[in-house]
Amino acid sequence: MTIFQKQINDDLVEYIIDNGWMSISVLNYGAVITRIKVPDKNGDKFNCVLNYADYSNYYENPLFLGAVIGPVAGRIAAGTFELDGTSYQLEKNEGDNHLHGGFSGYHKQFYQVETVTNEQEDHLILYLTNHQTKGYPGKIDFSVTYSLDCNNSFKILYQAKADAKTIFNPTNHTYFNLNPRTESVKNHSLKINAEKVQEIKQGTLPTGHLLNLTVEGNQRLQLQGGRLEETFNDEHEQLTLGSQGIDLAYLINTDSPEGAILENEETGIMIKLTTSEESIVVYTGNKLPNQIFLAENGWLSKHSGVTLETQNLPDAIHQADPKIILEPNKTYSSKTVFEFLNTNK
Repeated sequence: MTIFQKQINDDLVEYIIDNGWMSISVLNYGAVITRIKVPDKNGDKFNCVLNYADYSNYYENPLFLGAVIGPVAGRIAAGTFELDGTSYQLEKNEGDNHLHGGFSGYHKQFYQVETVTNEQEDHLILYLTNHQTKGYPGKIDFSVTYSLDCNNSFKILYQAKADAKTIFNPTNHTYFNLNPRTESVKNHSLKINAEKVQEIKQGTLPTGHLLNLTVEGNQRLQLQGGRLEETFNDEHEQLTLGSQGIDLAYLINTDSPEGAILENEETGIMIKLTTSEESIVVYTGNKLPNQIFLAENGWLSKHSGVTLETQNLPDAIHQADPKIILEPNKTYSSKTVFEFLNTNK
């Protein structure tokens, strides 16, 4: 177990956590995961997340590749919300809506970094101190810890404490692609342990309702280990609203420890996900622009990645019983674990 450090330019630093079998690369800007290198069934290592070949693209990061998203992930309708009778106006960075923390969200911040290494597990701790995002009430001490152990479990731990009542719902926006080249993830299989999904309307905004996936018709939205290309060709309204693909929050069943399993049989790579969060937002890169951004393994294009964003349900502040309110001086803590496996290991 070890952590390397690479100076990209005057202010950008990349940290690499390596356990010998796999490695994770992270920037001090946006807490961005730039690479996760794992061996395929033949033992050949490659990067299985989307990135920019040109590091300068991370300063704007229009696709949110690999970044920590906050203070609140997803869309907030009209960019407004109310707390205790006071209305707050957030930055509108997607039409009339606020998306992923706005123009000054956590993906646009430089983090202080601390490293902790030992024989069993290495930790990379990135933190913001006394930080206030434009429009949000309260200043927040926030940290995200990336850990990799000798059993190939990659853990993300979010912790925060605010000095005033605010809203808080972070996630990580890494796109996975378990192909050695950046091509469609249509050959990936995905299983989500869920019986309900958040319904969306035009603009990919939640309606406030949950759809039962056991009901006829909605069964087509279930992700039970089938290939993703099946959803790309489906005309279900919830998929066409997502620009011909998945852009939905699945409410995880609490009776099973596993939240999701992503697998590519062709390379033999599998990821098992567990989380303390209530939902996983699955987004299959439906709006990724074709051949505008070059990645390490080829040009980015529609459906060239899939996210597994663990969080509370999107736009929760406008729903009944919102769970994303952070009380002053109360500690927020959330953990997600990605276990990487090779089916021929």
